[in-house]
Amino acid sequence: MNADRFTVKSQEALQAALSLAARNRNPQALPEHLLSALLEQEGGIVTPVLRNAGVDDVAVRQANNGAIGAMPTLAEGGEASQPASELIQALQRAEALMAEMNDEYVSTEHMLLALAAQDGAAGDALRAAGATPDVLKEAIAKVRGPHRVTDQNAEDQYQALEKYGVDLTARAAEGELDPVIGRDDEI
Repeated sequence: MNADRFTVKSQEALQAALSLAARNRNPQALPEHLLSALLEQEGGIVTPVLRNAGVDDVAVRQANNGAIGAMPTLAEGGEASQPASELIQALQRAEALMAEMNDEYVSTEHMLLALAAQDGAAGDALRAAGATPDVLKEAIAKVRGPHRVTDQNAEDQYQALEKYGVDLTARAAEGELDPVIGRDDEI
């Protein structure tokens, strides 16, 4: 597993998962920590993918947080959390999905798909909310569009119109636009 093959967002998520495990004094970082990091990631694509799939991301978050809360903890001054074999397997599955989808880097959506396909509390939380791998693949295709993951900042290119554009039609329907001034003759 080569960290250089991960996008910036996926590296941030992995680091956040390790930090969350350490903060909770869990002996190992598990897939549940990674799912939590993906859900909480600012500017990430996981929450839009779940919403596009019709999945209640709040329910997933609550179920996952319950699983994290039930994990064993270390006494004060214990060792730093290490990645568990389950987390490493999920990351290896994400790498396989990257190749399957003809991408060049492992992105956060590959991680989400890997978690949804994996046994364990994170996968159970996703599947219970309706986020099966097939449903997620469709939602990812909608959110991603025709783009492939060809650089380490690929997630920043998704949904650019929604991020940087303004829906003037929706704003006009809500009465948020100023009336047209000085064009009485044309109207």
